[in-house]
Amino acid sequence: EQAVAVIEELRATLAGPGELRQLFLENKLDPYRLLSGLCLSLGRSEEALAWSERARARLLSDMLAAGRVDPDATLTAEERARQEELRRELAEAGRLARAEAPAAEAEARRARLFVVTRGAGGAPRLSAFTLPTPPAELRRLVRAFRSALESRDLEAAGQAERLHAAVLGPAREVLAGTTDWTVAPDGPLWELPFQALAPARGRFLAEDRALTLAPSL
Repeated sequence: EQAVAVIEELRATLAGPGELRQLFLENKLDPYRLLSGLCLSLGRSEEALAWSERARARLLSDMLAAGRVDPDATLTAEERARQEELRRELAEAGRLARAEAPAAEAEARRARLFVVTRGAGGAPRLSAFTLPTPPAELRRLVRAFRSALESRDLEAAGQAERLHAAVLGPAREVLAGTTDWTVAPDGPLWELPFQALAPARGRFLAEDRALTLAPSL
């Protein structure tokens, strides 16, 4: 939490267009993801989702602001000094996080799936799952699938089934009977054509579900 607080304070001091803040944040999302994973491992699903969405919301707001000029385009000497102080705090917070939680870090980095459905009385019901496939392997599978689709490779059919099982399989029971989905992908899943996934051989997800993509909740 200390690392996130420092990142966000430093991000807020950056002068210039939103693109600068976006680039600053892109390689500093680990603390958000680690917090999300740690909360999930403790059974605190709502907090886990909140941390995950917080990172996405920050990045999205910076993307939307990219190209717009910040009216406070220059920093005073005092502001520059504070910026340097925050950078040192950020480095120290990262060092402490790595030293204090090495065992939990690998588990916290695993990909997660959050499913929000309509529960009793219309109230939202949250279910959270840890995907068995590591993010790096997911990225490889997604890119191989897209390549197979683009080249009309017959291997795409099997890949569509495997990816469906890897990404949505853990939530099979929760998703059963649902028909309208809003999907907010993250990481390598932004490149995944969900409509082309196959719950069964020869049947595409788009045949059973109405799919809408959203940048975040």
